[in-house]
Amino acid sequence: MVCLKQAHKGWIWSMCSRDNILCTGSWDKYAKMWDVATCMQHLQTLSARSAILCTQLVGPVLYAGAFDQGLYMFDIRGSEDMIKRARVHTKAVLCLTAYGNYVATGSEDQTVSYYDIRANACVHSEDLGDLVMSM
Repeated sequence: MVCLKQAHKGWIWSMCSRDNILCTGSWDKYAKMWDVATCMQHLQTLSARSAILCTQLVGPVLYAGAFDQGLYMFDIRGSEDMIKRARVHTKAVLCLTAYGNYVATGSEDQTVSYYDIRANACVHSEDLGDLVMSM
């Protein structure tokens, strides 16, 4: 078992993985990439404007939902720069799932929003009347 002491300066709110890469998202506003094949060697640190609450790796892109109502997109192929940031809710983004050219996000504002990556726009929002905690 590997223990990563001080992996983040805040609570880890989210973890996702793809192949040998583990991603952790934290209250400290960072997403960090780790290589599980090399005993959790730190690969990369990505910075958002606020706490990262949910993450998903799809191909070379990390999607992250944040406390600042934002959906962040990062290209993890060596760059630590954000590709896009979109404000998709009026409260914190608690969960997300990416599929094709869309990202669905759930929020404390009790809505699910559908974001079109190609159009760079929210194309639909549905009020569910309660917190959306997972997808």
